[in-house]
Amino acid sequence: MKSATLNILGSNIVSQLLIIASTPLLTRIYSQSEFGLFGVATAIAIVLSLFMSLRLEHSIHVSVLSAKHLYNVCLYTIFGVTLVAIALLAIFSELSALSNSQNNWLIVLFGLSLAVNSASVLHLNFQRRFRTIAILNLLIPTVFIAGTLTVETPWEPANPLLFWQAIAYAASACLSVLVQRSSLIKPSIRDVLKALKLERGNWQYLVPSSILSILSLNMSVIGATALFDTSVAGLIVIAQRIARAPVSVIGNGLNEVLRASIPNRSHILSTFRIIASISIGMALAMTSFVYLTPEKIYSFILGEGWDGIKSVLIITIIGASLQLIGTSVISLLTSFKKRTDLQINFCLFVCGAFALLATKMFKLDIYAYLWLHTLLIASIYLTGFMIAYRIAKDETK
Repeated sequence: MKSATLNILGSNIVSQLLIIASTPLLTRIYSQSEFGLFGVATAIAIVLSLFMSLRLEHSIHVSVLSAKHLYNVCLYTIFGVTLVAIALLAIFSELSALSNSQNNWLIVLFGLSLAVNSASVLHLNFQRRFRTIAILNLLIPTVFIAGTLTVETPWEPANPLLFWQAIAYAASACLSVLVQRSSLIKPSIRDVLKALKLERGNWQYLVPSSILSILSLNMSVIGATALFDTSVAGLIVIAQRIARAPVSVIGNGLNEVLRASIPNRSHILSTFRIIASISIGMALAMTSFVYLTPEKIYSFILGEGWDGIKSVLIITIIGASLQLIGTSVISLLTSFKKRTDLQINFCLFVCGAFALLATKMFKLDIYAYLWLHTLLIASIYLTGFMIAYRIAKDETK
């Protein structure tokens, strides 16, 4: 697991450092409203990508089908659903959900690229090509940051943040497929239908589970947009951008390391314990750091118009800490307990919806809303972590 840890975790750390380092520059160029719109658009694109892939890629490590076969089935499924999405968007192009049709087309491109990239990375993980995964991890933030900081959006009036995010993922998706071109085959319709039948747990449980998870993760941004305005949502987007960086670095990276240990099940429990120790330690460290940093430091770094970010960030970092602990071992649920994963994400969604409804009914301010939302989801993340620990013990026996 040393190679996986060094390459995947190392690239995630560098990519998140790039994102954090670029944030003070981006907040001086783009407004809170632009960040708020970008946050909502990103959530929609991620949900779209889940429908495109039907989460078939999450069985690459454990499927009775060959990994190569399932990877190609997944690619054909993604492109088939994408054609349907393009046709629907062309027919209903005037129903612009995000200000203009350009943003809608960018969401489709973003969703397609994300779906292809996710499938390709998991196939690379199965092949233990961790250095290639590291390159892909670094490519996305590099293209995004370079574009947003140096080039004016060539497709007005599209949201510039959304434009470059879509381009960044498209570049990564193309490269991820290109480096695996020797693995590409053309599955028949029968092969696709067989895979859909054998891996029906993915589209029955993981698709709705993942959608609920994405909606839950973005509930505070969606709720702030609905209850307050896009400027408030932009404040939360920046807070999450900072707070969730360790989740992307440590949580997702370590989860990939744990996923790589699944084929050799005798290593699962020991790997789990190492990952849990790192996650808990990082959660405590980042919460303490944010709390002890003076508020004027945040205002100085982000620039004018971002006052009050520390209050939002403290609440967000607590939720991110629990998310970090749960995310680091989520592959055990998505591989072995798909129905349980759905149930956990359903509970997360219900908690987010309850916080939104309570805020509207009792006319709570933004801080009360964020605290209520954070405390409710914290208990669910801890529950998921404990269930994953039990799975690790059972699978090692």
